[in-house]
Amino acid sequence: MSLATVNQRRAMSLSVMMPLRGAWQAKASLDGTEPVTSATISAPGLSLTGTMRRTGPFLGRTGLSATGGRGGLGVVREAKAYRGISVRLIVEDILRESGEILATDADSTILGLTFLHWTRQRDRAGHQLTRLVEAVGATWRLRDAGTVWIGVDTYPTITFDHVFLHEDPARSRLSIAPVDARLRPGVTFLNRRVVNVTHHFTDKLRTEVEYQ
Repeated sequence: MSLATVNQRRAMSLSVMMPLRGAWQAKASLDGTEPVTSATISAPGLSLTGTMRRTGPFLGRTGLSATGGRGGLGVVREAKAYRGISVRLIVEDILRESGEILATDADSTILGLTFLHWTRQRDRAGHQLTRLVEAVGATWRLRDAGTVWIGVDTYPTITFDHVFLHEDPARSRLSIAPVDARLRPGVTFLNRRVVNVTHHFTDKLRTEVEYQ
């Protein structure tokens, strides 16, 4: 029996890729062919709220892909010039246009920094956000609940029960069989700084870790 559900429907398979910067992405195959219109993903250690990108029936199942948040960060936004403005106000401008929400635990110190001048180039909202936060030495990504976190990663060390499966040092990747999907990027695990995590669910859970 599958460990995961999407909108309370059993997922025959589910993969969730969680990057150090940007929005998480999910792909799933669901039991049955009923249409899926929203993306609420649940599994041990995982509770995600996102937006459906593509979905459709195939061989008695429903395939889908989803992304974190409300889907607005992939839409092109127009250029805009700012003067004497805080990072927070520029971020809020981008998110308001994109229909996205700033996380309550976003770094207030970073958001409080100011620019004498800032020009927002015409680009996808996510790219506008990336250029902005990189200019102040920060990063951004989507929280599980779909809100936009901005801050500086400190890579705290975490430990949890797991079975080590294999490692490819040449590609800076390893695989584990964990007890749940609690692992996220931006932490130190097995003495490695984790930058990307992909959780694969079927009748068991396997996690692929990309590290620095």
